[in-house]
Amino acid sequence: MTLLLVADPGGHLFELAGLRDVWSRFPRAWVTVRASDVDTLLPDERVIFAHGHTRRSLKNLVRNSLLAVRTVRRLRPAVVMTTGAALSVPFAWAGRLFGARVVYIECSGRVGISVSCRLVAPVTDRLYVQWPEVVGQASKARYAGTIFLSRR
Repeated sequence: MTLLLVADPGGHLFELAGLRDVWSRFPRAWVTVRASDVDTLLPDERVIFAHGHTRRSLKNLVRNSLLAVRTVRRLRPAVVMTTGAALSVPFAWAGRLFGARVVYIECSGRVGISVSCRLVAPVTDRLYVQWPEVVGQASKARYAGTIFLSRR
Protein backbone atom coordinates (compact mmCIF):
# COMPACT_ATOMS: atom_id res chain seq x y z
CA MET A 1 0.00 0.00 0.00
CA THR A 2 1.30 3.44 -0.94
CA LEU A 3 0.41 6.56 1.02
CA LEU A 4 0.20 10.11 -0.21
CA LEU A 5 0.51 12.43 2.79
CA VAL A 6 -0.71 15.97 2.17
CA ALA A 7 -0.47 18.97 4.49
CA ASP A 8 0.07 22.68 4.36
CA PRO A 9 3.29 23.67 6.17
CA GLY A 10 3.25 24.68 9.81
CA GLY A 11 0.87 23.08 12.29
CA HIS A 12 -0.86 20.88 9.73
CA LEU A 13 2.43 19.37 8.59
CA PHE A 14 3.63 19.07 12.20
CA GLU A 15 0.54 17.06 13.13
CA LEU A 16 0.78 14.73 10.16
CA ALA A 17 4.48 14.18 10.85
CA GLY A 18 3.43 13.33 14.42
CA LEU A 19 1.67 10.23 13.10
CA ARG A 20 5.00 8.63 12.18
CA ASP A 21 3.99 5.34 13.85
CA VAL A 22 1.09 5.10 11.40
CA TRP A 23 2.76 6.06 8.10
CA SER A 24 6.36 4.92 8.61
CA ARG A 25 5.55 1.30 7.74
CA PHE A 26 4.40 2.11 4.22
CA PRO A 27 5.95 3.42 1.01
CA ARG A 28 4.95 7.06 0.83
CA ALA A 29 5.31 10.48 -0.69
CA TRP A 30 4.51 13.85 0.81
CA VAL A 31 2.93 16.93 -0.71
CA THR A 32 3.41 20.29 0.94
CA VAL A 33 4.42 23.84 0.17
CA ARG A 34 8.10 24.76 0.41
CA ALA A 35 8.76 26.23 3.89
CA SER A 36 11.49 26.25 6.52
CA ASP A 37 9.94 23.46 8.60
CA VAL A 38 9.79 20.89 5.78
CA ASP A 39 13.47 19.87 5.91
CA THR A 40 13.34 19.57 9.70
CA LEU A 41 10.10 17.57 9.84
CA LEU A 42 10.68 15.40 6.79
CA PRO A 43 14.36 14.51 6.53
CA ASP A 44 15.00 11.77 3.99
CA GLU A 45 11.35 11.76 2.87
CA ARG A 46 10.15 12.03 -0.73
CA VAL A 47 8.51 15.46 -0.94
CA ILE A 48 6.58 16.96 -3.83
CA PHE A 49 6.27 20.71 -3.55
CA ALA A 50 2.93 22.33 -4.28
CA HIS A 51 2.23 25.95 -5.14
CA GLY A 52 1.78 28.33 -2.22
CA HIS A 53 0.19 30.33 -0.72
CA THR A 54 -2.83 28.07 -0.67
CA ARG A 55 -5.37 30.14 1.27
CA ARG A 56 -7.77 32.18 -0.83
CA SER A 57 -5.70 31.89 -4.00
CA LEU A 58 -7.78 30.79 -6.96
CA LYS A 59 -4.65 30.76 -9.13
CA ASN A 60 -2.85 28.32 -6.81
CA LEU A 61 -5.98 26.22 -6.35
CA VAL A 62 -6.01 25.66 -10.12
CA ARG A 63 -2.26 25.00 -10.21
CA ASN A 64 -2.48 22.59 -7.26
CA SER A 65 -5.49 20.83 -8.79
CA LEU A 66 -3.46 20.11 -11.92
CA LEU A 67 -0.54 18.99 -9.75
CA ALA A 68 -2.89 16.75 -7.75
CA VAL A 69 -4.23 15.01 -10.83
CA ARG A 70 -0.73 14.50 -12.27
CA THR A 71 0.69 13.31 -8.93
CA VAL A 72 -2.13 10.93 -8.04
CA ARG A 73 -2.26 9.52 -11.58
CA ARG A 74 1.50 8.90 -11.51
CA LEU A 75 1.83 7.52 -7.95
CA ARG A 76 -1.53 5.70 -7.71
CA PRO A 77 -1.62 5.85 -3.88
CA ALA A 78 -3.94 3.47 -2.07
CA VAL A 79 -4.59 6.15 0.56
CA VAL A 80 -4.45 9.94 0.60
CA MET A 81 -4.06 11.08 4.21
CA THR A 82 -4.25 14.75 5.09
CA THR A 83 -4.55 17.14 8.00
CA GLY A 84 -5.46 20.07 5.73
CA ALA A 85 -5.66 22.88 5.07
CA ALA A 86 -6.42 24.27 1.60
CA LEU A 87 -3.87 22.00 -0.07
CA SER A 88 -5.89 18.97 1.00
CA VAL A 89 -8.89 19.84 -1.16
CA PRO A 90 -7.54 19.14 -4.66
CA PHE A 91 -5.52 16.13 -3.52
CA ALA A 92 -8.47 14.52 -1.71
CA TRP A 93 -10.71 14.93 -4.74
CA ALA A 94 -8.02 13.70 -7.14
CA GLY A 95 -7.38 10.75 -4.84
CA ARG A 96 -11.06 9.81 -4.90
CA LEU A 97 -11.17 10.28 -8.70
CA PHE A 98 -8.36 7.73 -9.08
CA GLY A 99 -9.74 5.25 -6.54
CA ALA A 100 -7.70 6.03 -3.43
CA ARG A 101 -9.19 5.94 0.03
CA VAL A 102 -9.20 9.40 1.61
CA VAL A 103 -8.49 10.02 5.30
CA TYR A 104 -8.92 13.56 6.61
CA ILE A 105 -7.80 14.53 10.12
CA GLU A 106 -9.10 17.89 11.30
CA CYS A 107 -6.32 19.94 12.87
CA SER A 108 -6.27 19.99 16.69
CA GLY A 109 -6.16 23.76 16.63
CA ARG A 110 -9.67 23.77 15.21
CA VAL A 111 -12.54 23.25 17.65
CA GLY A 112 -15.13 22.94 14.93
CA ILE A 113 -15.19 21.98 11.27
CA SER A 114 -12.98 23.96 8.88
CA VAL A 115 -13.89 25.02 5.36
CA SER A 116 -11.30 22.57 4.02
CA CYS A 117 -12.92 19.76 5.98
CA ARG A 118 -16.36 20.67 4.61
CA LEU A 119 -14.99 20.63 1.06
CA VAL A 120 -13.22 17.29 1.52
CA ALA A 121 -15.90 15.50 3.58
CA PRO A 122 -17.94 14.23 0.59
CA VAL A 123 -14.98 12.15 -0.65
CA THR A 124 -13.57 10.93 2.67
CA ASP A 125 -13.59 7.33 3.79
CA ARG A 126 -12.53 8.39 7.28
CA LEU A 127 -12.86 11.82 8.86
CA TYR A 128 -11.26 12.27 12.25
CA VAL A 129 -11.67 15.19 14.62
CA GLN A 130 -9.47 15.81 17.64
CA TRP A 131 -12.13 17.19 19.95
CA PRO A 132 -15.00 14.93 21.09
CA GLU A 133 -17.50 17.79 21.05
CA VAL A 134 -16.95 18.23 17.30
CA VAL A 135 -18.18 14.74 16.33
CA GLY A 136 -21.77 15.85 15.72
CA GLN A 137 -20.73 18.72 13.43
CA ALA A 138 -19.92 16.46 10.46
CA SER A 139 -21.80 13.30 9.53
CA LYS A 140 -18.72 11.13 9.06
CA ALA A 141 -16.69 12.57 11.94
CA ARG A 142 -15.05 10.20 14.43
CA TYR A 143 -13.09 10.98 17.54
CA ALA A 144 -10.14 8.69 18.30
CA GLY A 145 -8.08 10.99 20.51
CA THR A 146 -5.60 13.67 19.61
CA ILE A 147 -2.36 13.33 17.72
CA PHE A 148 -0.23 14.89 20.42
CA LEU A 149 -1.69 12.95 23.33
CA SER A 150 -1.79 9.63 21.50
CA ARG A 151 0.93 6.99 21.43
CA ARG A 152 -0.24 5.80 17.99
